[in-house]
Amino acid sequence: MQGDLTVGNDAKGNGGTPFGENTYACRPPGAFHGPFKSENGCMLLEIHYYAKDHVVAAASNAISE
Repeated sequence: MQGDLTVGNDAKGNGGTPFGENTYACRPPGAFHGPFKSENGCMLLEIHYYAKDHVVAAASNAISE
């Protein structure tokens, strides 16, 4: 894999922390996410997971709708 990703830049693409290929990040549920950018393109694999309390609340809301 090749590519680059800059995380934490402002809405105009300025600043942030650049990361190269073979990088991963793990954020806890509810963590602030974005903005991010790529100068030369990149492939992202995003996996979502949820805290148990969130899943129970979401299931309960779905059943009541």
